[in-house]
Amino acid sequence: MIGIGIIGMGFMGRTHLAAFQQDRRCRVAMICDTNVDRLKSQQPPIGGNLVSDTSDEEIFEEGTIEVTDELDRLLDDPGIDAVSITTPTDSHIELACRSLDAGKHVLLEKPVALTPEGVFRIAHAARSAGRMVMPAHCMRFWPGWPEMRTAILQQQHGAIERMSLLRMGGKPSWSQDFYLDPSRSGGAIIDLHIHDADFICWCLGMPGHLKSTGSINHVTTEYFYEQGPDVTAEGGWLDGDDVTFRMECTLEFPGATMSFDLSREPTLQLETGDGVTDIPVDPGTGYQYEAAAFLGAIEKGELVGPVKMEDAAMVAAVLQAELESLDGGHEAAPVLETS
Repeated sequence: MIGIGIIGMGFMGRTHLAAFQQDRRCRVAMICDTNVDRLKSQQPPIGGNLVSDTSDEEIFEEGTIEVTDELDRLLDDPGIDAVSITTPTDSHIELACRSLDAGKHVLLEKPVALTPEGVFRIAHAARSAGRMVMPAHCMRFWPGWPEMRTAILQQQHGAIERMSLLRMGGKPSWSQDFYLDPSRSGGAIIDLHIHDADFICWCLGMPGHLKSTGSINHVTTEYFYEQGPDVTAEGGWLDGDDVTFRMECTLEFPGATMSFDLSREPTLQLETGDGVTDIPVDPGTGYQYEAAAFLGAIEKGELVGPVKMEDAAMVAAVLQAELESLDGGHEAAPVLETS
């Protein structure tokens, strides 16, 4: 059985905990946070945009998981084979490198780092340690989203003509010292909009150039491909106490439109001249399937997971170009230097 440690027990740490608890191939052996209040088995609700599998009450059975506020204790435990790092982005490089040096495989919450250079630094540490680090890009596992990618790649309804994405939520009311400090989080363009930028790259590769308007906390970007479809993504944080989170994607093909809407049941539908067809998808969220993929790669002895560090570097380069476009008011081209 694979021993798991979780570093950081905020919203995402609790989400990763719940995901691993659903998989019998692993055991969460220890959780770590410098805030000891987060290590209690009973926890109050905590904010978060994406739907998750966290509980509002008991997050684990008392006495079944060791808790610590000392990172070295977790990293020195020989019973822990892999860790999830779910701390603020500006701590990822140090924590990931320390975990890899300690011989642990790493599932690293997005954004992996604020720049491609930071991503490559972690990738180098993984190669040196002979361990796997997998970016936690959950939309690649979210029920309905792999199906949309398959429709694009296999041209199930012809060549895609247009892709539009929307991801909007309330401004974080939790951990505001991190989220609302762009030097630490990168703002919504890095922390939230990354999901859609990554999905675009996963489906179509890195765009030749792009144009962004708005701000770091509410951005709309057009992505340009030499022979590709029209692609637009809007994402950001909105002010207000009762903002409903929206996660939508629309794919337009010749004579068919495939759409995902988180607020709709079923979430995935196909519209043609014959009407609207519901497309069945797996239950749950992307987190449980992401954790399962990570565990599967460990079981197979793989040092490169189903999401690669090159994927994280690519989306980091795209987001840097979006920031450049916002700052200069012009089109920008993503540049990805090799590690």
